Amino acid sequence: MLRLSLGVALILLSGISQAHSGRTNSDGCHNDRKNGGYHCHNGGTSYSPLPRKNSKKQPKALPQASLKYNRKDYPHWIDKDDDCQNERQEMLIKESLIKVKFKRNKGCTVSHGKWLDPFSGKTFTKASDLDINHLVPLMWAHNHGGYAWTRKQRRAFANDHENLLVVWDKLNSEKGAAGPDVWLPPRKAYHCEYVKKFDEVVRKYKLVYRDAEREFIKKVESTCTK
Repeated sequence: MLRLSLGVALILLSGISQAHSGRTNSDGCHNDRKNGGYHCHNGGTSYSPLPRKNSKKQPKALPQASLKYNRKDYPHWIDKDDDCQNERQEMLIKESLIKVKFKRNKGCTVSHGKWLDPFSGKTFTKASDLDINHLVPLMWAHNHGGYAWTRKQRRAFANDHENLLVVWDKLNSEKGAAGPDVWLPPRKAYHCEYVKKFDEVVRKYKLVYRDAEREFIKKVESTCTK
């Protein structure tokens, strides 16, 4: 009977493990695409589509169906001035340390330049090695108040240069939808600036921290040189 019980327990645990699809990052977390959250398996901070009920400054809650995150609801990489360069290309041009080169000489899509990735401190010359990172991730923003925004407000947020960084695509994927309390850039010298910029965007768009997140931000800021 004891062996039988242990066997059943192992089968159940295996089923639970397999129920969570998707690769985890170095913190043991991953985006839960099925449920629209950010999920951790080893005690990290998990983000649910629903705001915490005990937060004093949460925006008015909407029906659960309205809170489900869909990346398509945040139109990004638009071409604001109709010059054939979308926001990804505009950021690559803006942040390159040298004059960029374009594919097929049409002036629309950047192919080469010189960029310093603030997350790693490495320099890149091929645009294909880079992503445009949302400092405050779209899903994070959605789960912290953005669910109540209009499509116009989401569009503005998704293309705001104050919330965009040119970074190594590998680290952009590793970060996922995590906030600073779950993921920080491997380059420690950038931590203070990263957290400061993150907090500035959160305040600009009146997003709402959860208690543990707010405490983490304060803790990091207290160690930074003023």
